[in-house]
Amino acid sequence: MISRRLFCAGPALLPAVAEINERFDHYEALRAKDLELGICHGDLFRDNVLWQGGEVCALLDFESACAGNFAYDLMVTALAWCYGSAFELGLVQGLFDGYRAVRPLPSSELLALRTEGAIGCLRFATTRLTDFSLRVPDGATPGRDYGRFLERLRAIEAGALDPCIATLGA
Repeated sequence: MISRRLFCAGPALLPAVAEINERFDHYEALRAKDLELGICHGDLFRDNVLWQGGEVCALLDFESACAGNFAYDLMVTALAWCYGSAFELGLVQGLFDGYRAVRPLPSSELLALRTEGAIGCLRFATTRLTDFSLRVPDGATPGRDYGRFLERLRAIEAGALDPCIATLGA
């Protein structure tokens, strides 16, 4: 999770840095402090899963593993696996349904999903900005685009995931 704010960047990145800092302050203030904690992967993207014959055979990259809240981990997985040019609600619903079949979400976690999803977007926008955008010469294209996570953030803020989240409480 984000533990520090972004303070410096090249002039072209300053608007993104300002947005990330402002939205992080906003969502950190809204964050529930009493969510259930457990072992979380924190970075369960497609490139961190190995498949063999259609079955998961290994999970990789435990650098972000921590004792964290489950709502954040679920939302990071949705951000990673269920977004193309927009959220694919069928995939989100499938992920949520599969998750709920194993572990029902308490109401406190249901209420926290939007905020935790926003924090996840800001975390990955930050790391893409610092790890990729700040390391390329001006005008060069970074290997990973922080802007894609700001797009996800805007979608969450616009309510794109609300229909799927609503089914979790049903």
